[in-house]
Amino acid sequence: MESTPRHLRDFSSFFEQAEASAILVTDVKFDDAIFLWIFFILNLRRPKEHRIKIDVFITGIKDVAAGACMAKHVFEAAKQHVANTAAGSASPAIALRVSVSKRPAKDAPRHEADTYAPYNTASSGFPQASEERIGLQFWEDLAPEPADFVAVIAQFFNFEVVDGESQSVRKHLLNYLVPKSGGVLAFQMGFNTKVPAGLDQEVWGYLCGKVKDAAASMVFISNGWSFDKSTGKPGVITPTGTFATALGAQAPGLWRHLLEAGQKETLLFGTDQMAKYLTFMAMDGVDYEAADLKGTITGMRARAGVPDESRQSVSKHLQVRFLEARASELEVNPVLDICKELHKAASDACGEKVTEYLRRAIINFEKFGQTLEGTDGQHFAVLLQTEAPVLFPVELKQGDFGMEPNFGINSSETTNMWAAQNVNVPKSLEWMEALIAP
Repeated sequence: MESTPRHLRDFSSFFEQAEASAILVTDVKFDDAIFLWIFFILNLRRPKEHRIKIDVFITGIKDVAAGACMAKHVFEAAKQHVANTAAGSASPAIALRVSVSKRPAKDAPRHEADTYAPYNTASSGFPQASEERIGLQFWEDLAPEPADFVAVIAQFFNFEVVDGESQSVRKHLLNYLVPKSGGVLAFQMGFNTKVPAGLDQEVWGYLCGKVKDAAASMVFISNGWSFDKSTGKPGVITPTGTFATALGAQAPGLWRHLLEAGQKETLLFGTDQMAKYLTFMAMDGVDYEAADLKGTITGMRARAGVPDESRQSVSKHLQVRFLEARASELEVNPVLDICKELHKAASDACGEKVTEYLRRAIINFEKFGQTLEGTDGQHFAVLLQTEAPVLFPVELKQGDFGMEPNFGINSSETTNMWAAQNVNVPKSLEWMEALIAP
């Protein structure tokens, strides 16, 4: 007998609690900002008697001061928007605390240069990272304090928990993610939860045990298995669509910048994925000796005139060529052609599942200017909406690329793991709009 799907609010009373707390783990990029905006708006519209504490933990970025600036900026802009649209109404008391990692990324992620630019260049209307650096707080200096709602939308495992050099697990840092009794820990599964082979059982075993002991629940969502892909492609929004237009109207200065930065990040995603293969970067599941993939790529690189330089330089070279071809209105963009050839060669040698990001790069190139990465906002709109039950009971199992949910089990009083499945893509975009509507 199939289990009845549930809403998140069936086992989490976070938004009904007069006093509640949340922890949001983020790397503060464009689609993270969409989630933060939705979450802040929902909390700012609570009854005035409510008292809410929100901790934002920043991980996985190099310029942590700019990331902290942006998180605070999103909150203040959301606060101003709600005040403007609810004239005369008192707001709940929300205490926001933004803390950063003691382990900043060694290399800046692709989104930093454009997304954080106005926080480093004295742009009017944007708080400045130079001032933020003076009083930076580190979340690891705080004692782990269980929250009612915990959301992880960044590579917390990779950057904080797993020591890449010793291949050991800093289990004590997982305690920061454990919710209160009756609380919920929500994870985007896939890239954000990837850990080195052999350590996933240790990481997940410890964390799941702690959450169960706390009498709390876990929920999972992924582009890979949560959406009915016959209804559309998850993880993207239209920059000229109604949702993006609504964001622009709610905080014009902030969202004009972020929408432009998101566009640039879409291109960077594609060229970065190509550059990994073109520079023979070691990646799980990629065997450059299989089917002479290395020789094929070497020949491809020579024919296409791709320089034999660093991954970052190759990515930059591809960006310039893509934009030049686009400006020249060429019928076929050569970078797209290279990506298609690269994807076919790599897929034939290593399999489609391994080369999923190359497939997504092709889509980004084909639809450049038409779509933006919106995964984080879309995922949590699915979890936070109350229209349709989409959560099914699961157990975790070992998959080809780490732990993944095993659907098809029946729920019981002891079930504490749930995952989203069969989500209608257009409907999820409607939920995003509904959640921020006045």
